[in-house]
Amino acid sequence: MKFSSTPRDPIDGKPLQAADGAAPAESAQHDPALLKALAEASAWIATLHGPERTPAVERGLHRWLAESPIHRYAFEHATDTWSKTRAAVRRSAQVEIRAPNPAPVHRRRRRAVSFVAIAASLLIAVLGVGMYLNGAGLKTAVGERRTLVLEDGTQVTLNTKTRMSVDYSEHRRHVRLEAGEAIFEVAKHPRWPFVVTAGDREVIALGTAFLVRRDSAQLAVTLLEGKVAVTPSNQSVLDHIEGPIDLSHVAAGEATTLAPGERVVFAEHAIPVVDRPELEKLTAWQQGLVNIDDLTLAQAMEEMNRYSTLQLAVEGPAAKIRVSGVFRVTDSESMARAVALTHGLELRKEGRRIILSGIPSPPSESRLDPASLAGNPAP
Repeated sequence: MKFSSTPRDPIDGKPLQAADGAAPAESAQHDPALLKALAEASAWIATLHGPERTPAVERGLHRWLAESPIHRYAFEHATDTWSKTRAAVRRSAQVEIRAPNPAPVHRRRRRAVSFVAIAASLLIAVLGVGMYLNGAGLKTAVGERRTLVLEDGTQVTLNTKTRMSVDYSEHRRHVRLEAGEAIFEVAKHPRWPFVVTAGDREVIALGTAFLVRRDSAQLAVTLLEGKVAVTPSNQSVLDHIEGPIDLSHVAAGEATTLAPGERVVFAEHAIPVVDRPELEKLTAWQQGLVNIDDLTLAQAMEEMNRYSTLQLAVEGPAAKIRVSGVFRVTDSESMARAVALTHGLELRKEGRRIILSGIPSPPSESRLDPASLAGNPAP
């Protein structure tokens, strides 16, 4: 796709002044300034066509367009993409809803927001950039998964109930994982280090892929490929980064360096533990699955509760039953009924809670099978 020679103002339709030598969209992956401008232009378009458009938003857009010729060309490119994808969005008959229990909203507003969200996703696909503004907060709702591309080309997949913020500067790329879980597929920029802060730890990487999960009780970092170093945040490298990082130097002191397939778990008042988990089980949530492997029933319910507002609970000795199985993230009730049937437990519902209780009997199956026990086909 080429830029036309006469970009126009999105508000009044008047021609915008073009600049000589503006880079084409195809060069965005090699031009960080243009890549960022394309991402910001996509965000402006989604806002203009959504329910949040106001005169103040329009004035803000005018100021942004006036800041740089790259902004004007990026906006024209994004506008052209929008016009081409708009018809496809309206013809779309199927929309995937990842959050299983959305909060009630006004129907007209929900339709408008849904249209903007779908069209924005198409813009991401066509432009190859994420709908992201540096410094903005990013989060997912209960049961929601979200994949986005940051301005440097790094792809991030957020799991349920995750909060994250991003702060890029000239010398480093900094992401703060405030809660939840995310997979980072880091774009390779040797002179632009990528650092994730989670609690009292920092994960330092170059071009690599890793998983970070931050719960109230512990922090786990799993390396999928490449190489990372995990350091205490009081040894932060953020304040003095001005070029490439040598991970062999960072690994000195209290840092933990991981090899592909390794995971380090930090728990309060405990020595960090490094192990090699089954990666397919850890990342099953990307396919909408929960892989429960020899957990107590209380632990398994805690894991299922991350994905739904329908909460599971267990009372009495049944909490210590060991269970295994693969369930869809939306199958909390099926999981509870399968356990109750297998172990002879009582099941009762109290509002948005399902509670299991009773004395467990010897299981009829060694592994929970949703297909045979719950009547719900296992993936």
